[in-house]
Amino acid sequence: MDDTRAEGDSHSAEPPPQLLLHSLQIIRRHLGMEVAFISEFTEGRRVFRCVDAALPDPPIAVGGSDPL
Repeated sequence: MDDTRAEGDSHSAEPPPQLLLHSLQIIRRHLGMEVAFISEFTEGRRVFRCVDAALPDPPIAVGGSDPL
């Protein structure tokens, strides 16, 4: 089961468009990856903006972050 997520947070004006989410899913599947994401580097952190995963409970989530 695929879990495609995209949610806005305090740093983004709006959720990513469906075309972007669909493209991320196609790329992840084509490359045979379990998880694919688009992130933003801001204030010394990598912030996950779009996440697509084949896993029911992916290790990262939209809005999550880690230090650079």
